[in-house]
Amino acid sequence: MKKLFCIPCGGTSAVLFAEWKKYFGDQIELIPLEIPGRGCKTEEGLKQDLREVAEELSIEIEQQVNHESYCILGLCFGALIGYEICRKFEREHKPLPDRLYICGSSSPCPKNPAMYTPFFLRDECRAEIHDMFRRLFPPQLFPDPDFAAQLSQQMVKIFYAKLDQIQLTMQTDPSEIMLTYDDVRDLVAGGIDQSMMEYMIHFSNALIASVMNDEMSSLRYYQSEKEQILSSVPAVVIYGTQDTILGDSWKEWGDWMALEASAPVAQAHFTLMWAAPEISAVIQEREESHV
Repeated sequence: MKKLFCIPCGGTSAVLFAEWKKYFGDQIELIPLEIPGRGCKTEEGLKQDLREVAEELSIEIEQQVNHESYCILGLCFGALIGYEICRKFEREHKPLPDRLYICGSSSPCPKNPAMYTPFFLRDECRAEIHDMFRRLFPPQLFPDPDFAAQLSQQMVKIFYAKLDQIQLTMQTDPSEIMLTYDDVRDLVAGGIDQSMMEYMIHFSNALIASVMNDEMSSLRYYQSEKEQILSSVPAVVIYGTQDTILGDSWKEWGDWMALEASAPVAQAHFTLMWAAPEISAVIQEREESHV
């Protein structure tokens, strides 16, 4: 059985992959890797240096490989970490993965200037961010099915109102744009009690802080000095055809990896994390063809 080490996208944790396991057959073993500061590693605190995260996760992979065949899957932010792990293993002459699956990620040094602007500040990304909030609060949670849409719309509106009042930088404290109960007090009568609303606000704020941390880590990584050496690890790039955040920047991976194939899925940027059936099908087909 081949091991597939899975690195989650920005703002999420390894719990994301719990649902994914049912989509893979008996030939692939999913091994989720947790990002420091998330899930079971919450007490470690968030790391701001993407390469430090790659260093920690590379050790975990080494400890579990045992000379077995393996691959790495990275979602968005996680794909950059996966690339750094591959480069580290190449430099140190360690066993390399059979391939790196890059999902919803730009290259380590994007050519599009827009990629150096936090996506929170890019007008074309607002619809995707709204959709992300909407998916966090499914209608079945509420007595009134329409309430979820109202809540997500109000939260995004308030979030951007606060964001527009500050100059977002890499040093911005996420607390400056956090949501409060007072921000959505008027919606409570629409079908949810105060304690549940406060929990949802806490959840949303934790997500915002994690996403901001990982977004700024990615921007620092983009701007850092790095050698553009073509990695020998084969790469399969999976991209969303409705991704307004990356656009066509996924195509640049051919300058950094031994690009083996690319695969489109009908998803936006943030919805790729819910595209387990499509992504698992791409991976299984690719692995079966190389048995």
